[in-house]
Amino acid sequence: MQVAHMGIKWVIGNGRKIRFWKDHWICNNSLAIAYWPLYVISEQQGKIVYDVWDGENLMLTLRRSMSSSTMNLWLELLSLMALSEEEDQILWNFTSSGKYTVQSLYTVINRRGVTPQFVISIWQNMIPPRVQFFSVAFVQ
Repeated sequence: MQVAHMGIKWVIGNGRKIRFWKDHWICNNSLAIAYWPLYVISEQQGKIVYDVWDGENLMLTLRRSMSSSTMNLWLELLSLMALSEEEDQILWNFTSSGKYTVQSLYTVINRRGVTPQFVISIWQNMIPPRVQFFSVAFVQ
């Protein structure tokens, strides 16, 4: 499910569980999207961070030489790299605590993350219950 994948953000540790290009661990999206010109010429598109970063060097091989703009992207990418001895951890983007809940995923799927603020006011008004019910059904 694409929505669930978008909700996952990795916190880098030793890099043994995080896919370098595909997972969200540095930016708000994957490195494949943020650094597309590098991704398309990379030969290690399915590798994990641990396999392509030794703590000092980014060990990616490229299918062709880089232009000056691509080289600037490469240097920018190098400046973002860091590993530690801890395990990689997953955070859930759709809750403030970072913990997954079914309700948070349901809210994103059902309302695209937007919670209507005026539904409560419908129930607080002095109107007949059947009008309240259809008002809420229409709003949602």
